[in-house]
Amino acid sequence: MEKSSEESGARAWVDRGRSLVRRHPYLTALIFVIVAVRIALPYVLRPVLEDQISAFLNGRIEIENVDLSLLRGEAVVEGVRIVETDNPDDSPVSFAKLLANVRWVALPLGEAVVEEIDLVSPRIHIVRERDGTVNLARLLAQGDESAAPSA
Repeated sequence: MEKSSEESGARAWVDRGRSLVRRHPYLTALIFVIVAVRIALPYVLRPVLEDQISAFLNGRIEIENVDLSLLRGEAVVEGVRIVETDNPDDSPVSFAKLLANVRWVALPLGEAVVEEIDLVSPRIHIVRERDGTVNLARLLAQGDESAAPSA
């Protein structure tokens, strides 16, 4: 039985790949590690972002998805909600997407340089309470009620 040209062409590519792996095992391992880190990074980054940003708030931040485009230097954070600790059903600040242009070159130096930020469908719900405080002031006060304006 004779092999088709498609099968022999596919077989040639597989043989070339095996040969490349045998001749350059360190390069192959490096490529594998880069691809694995790229796949895992958004899943690792989302809870880290939620924890780090929530530490600055008297509430918590919820993020649905983080997507990174390392070659273009873009980060997309989707489905962001800031939730008050006192009222978990209320979300005074939310937005569908945050698009950021990041200079990745500065990251190895320990700097995060964001060149541009775009918010898609931002929603801010400001409420003045009976005591004269504003819900956003409580959110940023980190439990320190003296930081909130009073009437």
